[in-house]
Amino acid sequence: MGTTRQCVYLTLVLIGIVPAVTYGAPTCAGSLPSGCRCATDRDIAAGLPAGKPVCSADVQATNADASGEAKQYLKSLIQGGRCGPYQTSVEQLNPQFAICAARFLKDATAREPRLRIVSAFRSAQHQAYLCGGGCGQVNGPCAAAGQSKHQQGIALDLTTGTYILPASLKQMARGYGLHFPVRNDSGHMEPVPGANCA
Repeated sequence: MGTTRQCVYLTLVLIGIVPAVTYGAPTCAGSLPSGCRCATDRDIAAGLPAGKPVCSADVQATNADASGEAKQYLKSLIQGGRCGPYQTSVEQLNPQFAICAARFLKDATAREPRLRIVSAFRSAQHQAYLCGGGCGQVNGPCAAAGQSKHQQGIALDLTTGTYILPASLKQMARGYGLHFPVRNDSGHMEPVPGANCA
């Protein structure tokens, strides 16, 4: 049991909200502490124990760890990413999006090893510079500064070395809660609205 969960559980036992369990931890049989639920398959895959309650502090800690690992992996896939004085970054990506993207890209690069990230998070200044032609001709539409999904931390631009991504990769992305919604910007990937993969 993780240290945070142990502390929460022991506190709940001490103040009488949760009865002590002989084996040292509550199970999903019976009532659960407020704010807790039984571990789902996704929780178990993320490293939380099966058959035990999962509380919001556990999920937040696990997602923070997963997000950090995801961003490290995504960083390893950046090819170039410089536009004039600006460098793209994965550090400011939305944590859930980073986890979804890393899961997809780990499987996708097994099929297509040339797959790389050419752009991730962009600041408003970076976006304005790009749209103003500071990095050369833009291949697709260019959202105005303040309107780009890149600035929101929920977009990546991908390439396999050619402008058009294979349709098989785009289809595969849907299974990870991701899609390529911009018709004339083939490699622009975003989360599917309402999808929750992390």
